[in-house]
Amino acid sequence: MDRALCFLALSSAIVILAGANVAQAESMGSWTATTPYPLQLAAAGCSVVGNYVYCVGGFDTNLNSYDDVYYAEVNATGIGQWATGTVYPTAVDSESCVSVSATIYCVGGEDGQGALDSVYYTQIQPTTSAPGPWSEGAVYPEPTVVPACVVSGSYLYCTGGFDSNGDEVSSSYYAPLGSPGIDQWTSTT
Repeated sequence: MDRALCFLALSSAIVILAGANVAQAESMGSWTATTPYPLQLAAAGCSVVGNYVYCVGGFDTNLNSYDDVYYAEVNATGIGQWATGTVYPTAVDSESCVSVSATIYCVGGEDGQGALDSVYYTQIQPTTSAPGPWSEGAVYPEPTVVPACVVSGSYLYCTGGFDSNGDEVSSSYYAPLGSPGIDQWTSTT
């Protein structure tokens, strides 16, 4: 399945699932333009730490993946100026990035050649809010594009996604978060 089509299908599914609880939803208000992103990309993995948003990779209209990392302060008036962060260890798009405390974890994704099983993490520098160097965590058990990952307590949970053939996967894994880092993944239901 085409990368862009996979991303759009997953995005649509998330929107549908998010709308499933409409009875309890509150009005979001109107959209306001803010500082544009430095590149025209899709499928960047983004996460929030404190008052900053951090975005990793993505792909362009030619399906080229990027290793760029950008971050910017967010507040009630929008997004501030984007700054360049420490580059990601590989060109990637469609990875899942989550944060806990001042650490960002990115799982899987693809590099234009196929699905990745890589897991990298970085700590946000307290004085500059910049991401520090990226470190490698325990390899994800199977190469996976757009895994759905969340943090709960001191564990990282990931489920689903696509394999290198574009086929959906139903596997689920979890890993205890070290200080920082990921030591091992365990299969779950």
